[in-house]
Amino acid sequence: FVPNQYHKNFELHEFKVEPDDIFYLTSDGFQDQLGQTGQKYMTKNFRRFLLKNSHLPLAVQKDKLLSEFYQWKGEKSQTDDVLVIGVKF
Repeated sequence: FVPNQYHKNFELHEFKVEPDDIFYLTSDGFQDQLGQTGQKYMTKNFRRFLLKNSHLPLAVQKDKLLSEFYQWKGEKSQTDDVLVIGVKF
């Protein structure tokens, strides 16, 4: 075996989850999307948006995410893939 730049070591992490906990798995595409002003949406704004809406049902959160994304980018082309997965326990 010859190590290369693509070899990654992974660690096992265990989390205790409680009812109504939500985990979000995301790519950087939403945060990196350029808005109408040419600025990126940014991680800080994305986290704030998720936290503000985390009390809502996941289906409503999805609708709000889509609305926010398209309102932010306006007529700009999508600059990256966008992945947001929400899991509620």
